[in-house]
Amino acid sequence: MRIDKDDYRLEVIKNHIEYKIGINDISLPTKTNPYVFSRATFYYLCREYTGYSMESIGEYVGRDHACVIHALKKTLKDVPEKYNEAIRDFNKNSLLTEEVGYSVIRDNEALVLNNRDLEKRNSRLRRKLSTMLNEGVVGRLAGLLVGMDEIEKRNISDRIDAMIMMENKKKQYKSQERKPLNA
Repeated sequence: MRIDKDDYRLEVIKNHIEYKIGINDISLPTKTNPYVFSRATFYYLCREYTGYSMESIGEYVGRDHACVIHALKKTLKDVPEKYNEAIRDFNKNSLLTEEVGYSVIRDNEALVLNNRDLEKRNSRLRRKLSTMLNEGVVGRLAGLLVGMDEIEKRNISDRIDAMIMMENKKKQYKSQERKPLNA
């Protein structure tokens, strides 16, 4: 059974685990314990709350069905308490019940779309800023800031400061002569 693009249950489960455990992305290709246990917890909740096959669940986080089977048989038995707590919390709040779940899923969908829009806008602003800094056109930057509120201006100002600091560090690093270790 292939994952329906409009079905956000897997995303809700994934976000819940990432939030509760405190990691950024369980689909990263790492085998460290927090990620292995988080994926095992994800597989378990997906099997409980969705009708997707092990192949589809694994594919969602960049794994195959064998990883899902292994995690459900072996890894899930050894998970530390905080992962079991994430499962209990998810079960207790039952985010995917039909009454509440679909409104949560719709809200999550709106947040995901809003986040994508913000990421695109941020990317466009970074490209514009980089072009302006490379061209040395400060006046155009001032023109860009005219239509923004104070919070956006402060965020951009902080980013500009960070970019300038990074550029200065790069220049400083490049200007230093590399000396051999055994000299």
